[in-house]
Amino acid sequence: MGLPFSATWVRSRLQKPPDRDPERRCVMNRSAKHLLQILILFLCGPCWLWADIPVSGEEVPELSGLDTLMLDFMAEFQVPAANLGVMRNGTIVYQRGFGWSDAAHSLPIPADAPMRIASVTKPVTAAGIRILVAQGLDLNAHVFDLGQPGGGILHITPFPSLGDARLADITVNHCLLHRGGWDRDLVGDLTYMEVQIAQTMGIPSPPSRTDIVRYILGQPLQHDPGQRFVYSNIGYLVLGLVLEEWSGQNYMDFVFPQVFGDSGIPASEIFLGRTFPIDRDPREPVYDHYQVLTQNVYDPNGPLVLAPDGGWNHEARTGQGRLVSTVVPLLYLLEQRQIYGSQIGTLRTHTESPNWRNYHTGSLAGTNSLAMQRGDGINYVVLLNQRSLTGTSYTTVLRQRLEQFFNTFTGPWPNCILSVVGQPQNMTTCPNGQATFTVMVQGEDVTYQWQQDGLDIPNANQPSLLLTDITATQAGAYTCNITNPCGSITSKPATLTLDPTTYQPDLLPTWRQTSQDPCTDPNQNQTIEILDFITFLNATLKTLPAGRKGTAQGDKRSAEPRVKPKNGGGARMGDTVLIRFVVY
Repeated sequence: MGLPFSATWVRSRLQKPPDRDPERRCVMNRSAKHLLQILILFLCGPCWLWADIPVSGEEVPELSGLDTLMLDFMAEFQVPAANLGVMRNGTIVYQRGFGWSDAAHSLPIPADAPMRIASVTKPVTAAGIRILVAQGLDLNAHVFDLGQPGGGILHITPFPSLGDARLADITVNHCLLHRGGWDRDLVGDLTYMEVQIAQTMGIPSPPSRTDIVRYILGQPLQHDPGQRFVYSNIGYLVLGLVLEEWSGQNYMDFVFPQVFGDSGIPASEIFLGRTFPIDRDPREPVYDHYQVLTQNVYDPNGPLVLAPDGGWNHEARTGQGRLVSTVVPLLYLLEQRQIYGSQIGTLRTHTESPNWRNYHTGSLAGTNSLAMQRGDGINYVVLLNQRSLTGTSYTTVLRQRLEQFFNTFTGPWPNCILSVVGQPQNMTTCPNGQATFTVMVQGEDVTYQWQQDGLDIPNANQPSLLLTDITATQAGAYTCNITNPCGSITSKPATLTLDPTTYQPDLLPTWRQTSQDPCTDPNQNQTIEILDFITFLNATLKTLPAGRKGTAQGDKRSAEPRVKPKNGGGARMGDTVLIRFVVY
């Protein structure tokens, strides 16, 4: 029997816009709440027993109260998956997962599962900008080159023409502090009006980041730049482009080594997210948004899609909300840098008052995140794979409950720590290729011993194991035995698979660059010189070794341009383009 109303109809009335301002609430009347409850009952089907929520990660008896707190929250709000990490005085003392990774509620979520973090991306972007300032970037530099004296950083042509002369006055600092002059409460969040922007500009949907900025430059500001604080996704979309333009690198190529390079955290723990499930890291959970369907920004006239899986172009959130992370990199960020306020992105002094608090939240359909730093040495991160559709903010509830817990906790804290906070990941490579396994451990006086299929590997006594010139005998299961005075633990097994059809990396280099990967035929490594994107796709196929056929799947609208587009929009010579090879 069909519903008397569509899921899309309900969504348009009840769902918060993507990536709402931290702590902003939407108000719903009782009839609307009742309507939502009816819809969820129709859509959800069988209910799961929330009394049997699985818990993963190392048990910490001293902090068992956190287990109870999280389990009570999960059962009360029926959130499918959550991860909580706690750091004290620079050491991770607690990292546990609650709930399930999959929609069927059959696979427990690992404590080190990465999830979308939405606007908690912004402190990472801010940290990158602060590092560029130390390297010479002027916070008072104009972000747009619109013909004003002195010019600006980004050479982007407004569409169809400049919408407000004040746009030339916006500085890096204005964007950093949410004072650029944009106000989504008055005109909506332009960064999510992707189908409308594409239709107006006469280009395929979704528009690229550059196209979105071109459109924004054709619109009026709501306030004078610098006049007032108004939380803005646009400002951090622009800062992502500024970071790439000034550094000459793609966003993650700059941010990861500069912000996290001294942490020992592998790149597998924080990375750029993708729109569609098929393109995501297999460790990510399903992003649950109550089965609500919406327009697919990649195919606006086609079938509806689940909101987290095409309701927006996630690749275009770079700088403002695209990152996917485990709790570990975010805990490191909390320890190192301020994550909100006028000093966002700057190094912490650790001279704050014990009562000092600072936090950032993130929200998307299927995502809620909270990162809290405190002056008493405690930092914590919560990642959820669902946000509320009602006026109740999950991150507000958790922040209040966790603050009460830590404010009243009298100890004891764990005094002997040995735990794996980052597990080695499965690897697939080709014969004569290479692979690296890494384990992240919290504890002192730690020793390591890597094993293949249960047998010690000679001289493999470091947190990372690098294998080169791989042969068939090296395929198998790899684990690491970790020991310190507290005891011994073993990492989860990671499998090394040899596949002769694997070509590395999946992310091709820039169009004018030659790949040096060992898994491609060196005789076929030729610099690609082409004039347009389609020619590029065809040219890449010619780099396959003789006797192999394949298709290259890619989309210029998913590309990450880091060069100055003279005419705006789309991928062009010099852009970095995401391509997946299907070889047969």
